Amino acid sequence: MFFFSSKDTKNNNAGVDAFNKNDFADAFDILNNEAVKHPDNINIVKNAAGAAYKTGDAETAEKLYEGLLQKYDISNSDKAEVLYNLANAKFKKGEYAEAEKLYKEALKINPADKDPKYNLEFLQNMMKRQNKQPQQNKDDVQKNLDKNRQQQEENKQKSENSKEKEQQAQQQENESRQEKDDAQKNREELQKQMNSEQDEQERENLKKEIENQQNKEEQASQKEQESAAEKQQERQNQQELSKEDKRLKAEEKDLEKQLKEAQQRERQENAKKQKTDNKKPDDNTKKQKENASKSEEARRKEAEERSKNKELAKDKADSQQKQKELEQQMRNLEKEADTPENRKMKEELKKEIKKQKEVQRNIDKQMRQNDEKIAQQQQKQQALQKEKEELEKESKKESGQKSESDKTNYAHIDTILNYYNEEDKKSEKLRHKQLTPVLEQSGKDW
Repeated sequence: MFFFSSKDTKNNNAGVDAFNKNDFADAFDILNNEAVKHPDNINIVKNAAGAAYKTGDAETAEKLYEGLLQKYDISNSDKAEVLYNLANAKFKKGEYAEAEKLYKEALKINPADKDPKYNLEFLQNMMKRQNKQPQQNKDDVQKNLDKNRQQQEENKQKSENSKEKEQQAQQQENESRQEKDDAQKNREELQKQMNSEQDEQERENLKKEIENQQNKEEQASQKEQESAAEKQQERQNQQELSKEDKRLKAEEKDLEKQLKEAQQRERQENAKKQKTDNKKPDDNTKKQKENASKSEEARRKEAEERSKNKELAKDKADSQQKQKELEQQMRNLEKEADTPENRKMKEELKKEIKKQKEVQRNIDKQMRQNDEKIAQQQQKQQALQKEKEELEKESKKESGQKSESDKTNYAHIDTILNYYNEEDKKSEKLRHKQLTPVLEQSGKDW
């Protein structure tokens, strides 16, 4: 809930207006600046946190709300509300245990508040449902993780394209505005000439030229409005992409956690199987374990190098974006008068552009080195895979074929398992329910 009625926030109408128009990115920029200027104003800090949450930046909202709890001696009603909003931010980040704890704290202060009670019940039901779901194996989790990372790359490319379109729209808007101003200036000068002109023929010519300039002015104004609308649309697209990016990152973090758990389960299951085997592991089994350990290590190292390259790619994109902005500033200076101050600024911009290019070259060099390490680990994995196949062939030769009676027993067990699997599928349809997301149902929506 927002407190826009206080005296300090009355000076912040631009941020409030932006929020009410659902332009949450601009609202956060304005409100956050005000929060920096007035850090002791609890209401402004709360407003900035709410705007951050609306942009999809749950992490920033979380920090602001936690700061309120740590820094200020706030009333119980305010504390209950801050705890509730902080719980929602934790929920959005996937930190369900923390969210559950905070909802309970909010209810202790204000037991009559239905919103945290509803969200707490929803969260607990969701967690129970997740615990009942069958656990995925390592390979399935890895596939989902790879898919998530691919979606992040696609999302990043879309965001970069949108930013480029926004810049183009901004440039077109500026050019159209300049054209409009030039046409207006020409029209006014022609109007003055016509007012002072005595010759009728010349006045008629000037009148036509004035109409021509007026048409140019109207056309430029129309282009300016279209470019402004296109720019605003791209900003909205970027906000949506930013929200999706945060969701994917939170999902990636959860999948990485699931992968570790799946790997742990696999190791535990393998350990149990090993204990049930009364025979000591032979040389072939030892070699297979060593092979699996080496393969896992090679995959881990490959993943680390890929992660490094991902971060480097982000740094490179940031540097390229900064270079574009600097080059745009340079182009703008080229259009202005050649003054000593402008020449000095151009020199500084050239140095900074050169610096950014050097940063990008260094990043490319590091990424190539990482690619070489990745290739080495992939080659190692291929060699280990061949070794694994050879070891499995040897193991099969040593174990021999099972008796017909064993086959019959296993077939009987498979039949029983298939029966229960079919029953599970039927019961799953009865247990499955469509749940409404928590933040959509909350009556107190910030």
